[in-house]
Amino acid sequence: MMIPNVSEQYFQSLLIQQDARAAVSTISGFWAYRADESLPLWGLSQSEYFCQLVLISTGEIANGGLTQFVENRGTELMADHIAAMRAVLLDQFADVLVLAELTPSNATALRELDHRAWGLLDGVDRSIQRYLGKNQRSVLVGERRP
Repeated sequence: MMIPNVSEQYFQSLLIQQDARAAVSTISGFWAYRADESLPLWGLSQSEYFCQLVLISTGEIANGGLTQFVENRGTELMADHIAAMRAVLLDQFADVLVLAELTPSNATALRELDHRAWGLLDGVDRSIQRYLGKNQRSVLVGERRP
């Protein structure tokens, strides 16, 4: 397995890049080779793990709503997904997940929650980018080079 070599200058530029979606995608792509769902925190730092959970949950919800998220991911890690949303300062999204956890098999309730969730998607990447900046000491530690 080849470890990505990310210059510190490039990493710092990603933290302030205007296109937050591209920046977050690039950064998370660098830790993807370490992600292993059989390991605690999937082999990632706490900060990386939280970002990965936010990317997964918002991706599933954007694609097929809360029903898809619950069907594909279940509720086993819902507490982690909610904690991740709160850590990344997406509290309204966390509140939606709390409600979805209470009614995971109620398709009507989940569809109603979808509209709330979809309205919150626009700010996700910028929030993740800010979170990565605030927690950069624990992000891509083994990949970053001076």
